[in-house]
Amino acid sequence: MPSTETKNKKWFKLQEWVAGKLNCIDPYCRSSKASGGSTEAGDLKNNVKLNVECKCYNKKNVWEIDWLIKCESEIPLHSDKTAIVVTENKDGKKVVSLDADDFFDMYVKLYNMENGE
Repeated sequence: MPSTETKNKKWFKLQEWVAGKLNCIDPYCRSSKASGGSTEAGDLKNNVKLNVECKCYNKKNVWEIDWLIKCESEIPLHSDKTAIVVTENKDGKKVVSLDADDFFDMYVKLYNMENGE
C-alpha cells in the first residue's frame, strides 16, 4: 500500500489516472511497486499488453525520446507488449506517445474491428 506521502505526489496521481482509464479492460491494473524501480517493468502493472512509463513535470513542454527508448528496452524479446509514455505538463494536459508503427498497427486493427473487416 502506498504511503500518504506517495499518494500526494503528482507522478503517483498520473499513474493512478492511467490505471483508472485502463480499469474497464483490466480491473487489476495498478501502479507498480516502487514506480517501476523493482522487479516490475514500467510504472503500471497491467494485463493489457502495455509497458507504461508516466512522466509528470511542472513545465509546458514535456517529452524526451529517451523515455520511449527506455520503455521499449524493458520489454522482453518476443513479447507482444507495446511501449507507451504518458506525460502530463504543468497545465495538466496529458499526452500518450508511442512508436508510429505501433500506433498505426493498433489503429488499423481497431478500424477493422469496428467496420467488420
